[in-house]
Amino acid sequence: MLATPETLQQEIEDGLRRPGRNLTEHPVLAMLDRGELTRAQVQGLLTQMYVHVREVTRWIAASFAACPYPAIRDMIFENLLEEQIGYYSKTKAHAELLRDCVLAAGVSAEALAQAQPLSETAALIDYCELTATQRHWLIGLEGLGIALETQAPIFFGKIGRALIKSYGMDEEGAKFFLLHVSVDEDHGDVNWQILQEHATSEALQQDLKEAIFRTAERWWGLLDTWQHF
Repeated sequence: MLATPETLQQEIEDGLRRPGRNLTEHPVLAMLDRGELTRAQVQGLLTQMYVHVREVTRWIAASFAACPYPAIRDMIFENLLEEQIGYYSKTKAHAELLRDCVLAAGVSAEALAQAQPLSETAALIDYCELTATQRHWLIGLEGLGIALETQAPIFFGKIGRALIKSYGMDEEGAKFFLLHVSVDEDHGDVNWQILQEHATSEALQQDLKEAIFRTAERWWGLLDTWQHF
């Protein structure tokens, strides 16, 4: 049955609170806060996050190209401007901000340039690539947007504060994470608005929920990669 916009949002929010999807409650966040990860484990986790984030603007660009609505393309383009060059925050590309963080954690520029995704990270990258380039434009846009950006203000903020508190990083080094506390709050509101207005068939609603939940589950897997180091 076709859900109302309000019911659809509630079903997605409830689904994202389930174990393995609620990124704000991933165990690694508390471990980082308590300083329980080794330096190598922090470096490994941040490197895997960078390997993923450096691909994100390609998927935003794919959503821009696929979206048939000029007003929504404007919003996607504004997001792309911020992600690609830090236009609105007056910083730099978000991938470059994360690169700065990984370097501040002690990873060499050479090692970072040669870093490859572990299986969990590759699963997330491959799924994002699929949804952005092969699925309905709304699935490509919101599979990534709602799964991550509605949770990032909390879990990215926790990572940034833990890096400062427990691992001696300054705010400049942790800027990637601290910046997303405010930036993704704005994006999250826009994502919900777009979903509510354009998820107008039962099949599309079901596909959207599946994509959002699967993306969150794969992000959970990426956060597990610290265990490899």
